[in-house]
Amino acid sequence: MARTGGASLVGNGLRRSRSIARASRAVAGIAGGVDFMSAIGDAIVASQGMVAIIDEKFCSSTYCSNELAMAQGNNLQLFPILFRGMSFEAMPAGLKYMLASTNCIQFPD
Repeated sequence: MARTGGASLVGNGLRRSRSIARASRAVAGIAGGVDFMSAIGDAIVASQGMVAIIDEKFCSSTYCSNELAMAQGNNLQLFPILFRGMSFEAMPAGLKYMLASTNCIQFPD
């Protein structure tokens, strides 16, 4: 598992993947009563990359794991950021497996 301390990787990737921001805005605008899972799935499919802020809550969320798996399955560029003291070693086995060949950025506390 390679790690980098620089945010430049994320910045460069975001500049190349402008659809991340568009998809994020689309998901933020989901109205009440709308099938949010379909809306999020559509936004992931329309994106080129995903920034995943990984902490304990992310690790315990089935929704977050499913979204990350869908992004990976659609060959999106992944930008996982380990947050709030999270380390690669502390992640659940399935998440470690998904991110084993991806650079994670450790965000300092």
